[in-house]
Amino acid sequence: MTPPELWSDLGFVPGQVIRVFGMRRSGNHAIVDWLARNAPNQRSMFLNNCVPGKLPMRGFRTITVNGRRAPAKTARGSLSALGAEVGDGGLLIFSYEDVMPVAPDREDTVSGRFDPALIGTDLVLCRSFLNWSASLLKKMQGNDGFSPVRRGASVLRAIEIYHRMLGLVSDASDARRRCICYDDWVASEDYRAGVLQDLGLPVTDNTLGKVQKYGGGSSFQGKKVSAAHLATDERAALMADDAEYKLILGIAAQDQRLVDDLAGLFPQDAEQLKSFTAGTGP
Repeated sequence: MTPPELWSDLGFVPGQVIRVFGMRRSGNHAIVDWLARNAPNQRSMFLNNCVPGKLPMRGFRTITVNGRRAPAKTARGSLSALGAEVGDGGLLIFSYEDVMPVAPDREDTVSGRFDPALIGTDLVLCRSFLNWSASLLKKMQGNDGFSPVRRGASVLRAIEIYHRMLGLVSDASDARRRCICYDDWVASEDYRAGVLQDLGLPVTDNTLGKVQKYGGGSSFQGKKVSAAHLATDERAALMADDAEYKLILGIAAQDQRLVDDLAGLFPQDAEQLKSFTAGTGP
């Protein structure tokens, strides 16, 4: 689709387009909410968890306009009217979960017929391996429909995608790609301000914001706890005695390439995984 067609469908001409990629339980919605709160004039549209291969305007699963969530089914039929509330120059964000961008030398069809040249930034979100995997497993354990075998298989499949994400974070060959480390984002106001500056966004509200309702909130503390008291850096410790978690880490530790790639970004996590192969793991 040409830009006039896209923007007519959307209802506004974005001043900036950010496409977000992140594994589930990596702070995706907290970070997107923060970006939206720092959009120019706080005008933004967020198309959440889009279906890969479809236009984001057709494949979003939930939508937030100027900080207000709207029912997805009705929004698809009135998207241009919602976009008019944002207005030209507003920020467009659309996200993908458990999906990573393609290599620069490959055809980019992640967003269907949406021209990749219109995307200003591909934002890849990462979180430390141990806390991320602990949060993911804990979330699945709260679902009675998941057996231990299904949970283990799902987490191990996610680890494969996570491993690919590590490579993207370390690879600076794509000038459009930027990365945010969730652990640093939570811990440092200066880090958050620096990211906003790098993205060309004003620093309007640099707080952690409210705990997002997407995905049921925190895997450990739900939606009622404040963002400042989430203790997201303690997830692995809270799961240290969980039999399923230890089995998953034991399998992950057998992947030497994963351990080596972790060492460059999260060396403490890599060292803990090495303890499993040495027979000294928890």
